[in-house]
Amino acid sequence: MKIINLIALSGLTLIISCGETAEKKVVKEITINKTEVTVDVADSLKAGTFASLHIEGMSCEVGCARMIKKTVSDLNGVLNCDVAFEDKKATISFDDTAISEKEIIATIEDLHSNQYQVTEVEIEKRIVKEAEVSETTGETDAI
Repeated sequence: MKIINLIALSGLTLIISCGETAEKKVVKEITINKTEVTVDVADSLKAGTFASLHIEGMSCEVGCARMIKKTVSDLNGVLNCDVAFEDKKATISFDDTAISEKEIIATIEDLHSNQYQVTEVEIEKRIVKEAEVSETTGETDAI
């Protein structure tokens, strides 16, 4: 009897969990400054500020790169952070009204008693023009 109850409970759990729908993310592999990163396609269409940082002083992917990624990702205003150990690059998208690239760089350079140095910085700011529909003609005009 215990086996039948266990099988029934397992089947019920499977049915309930399969009924849940997970939000699908469309991701795309892109190359920014010779560094391959995975981005959420919806996020890549948004306005924002993007930084590509060259970081010296990383000695391993598991410790250094992962720690930099986690620390930067946890900063208020940082939307996404990807660190490529092999290329010594961090690619970061952030809200420049909440945090500056200087604050992000200072955070990285303060880790592990100043073990890391940001030696190159490239900043890209993206704006998205919204379409405005004219009330009189119904035509779409870019703002």
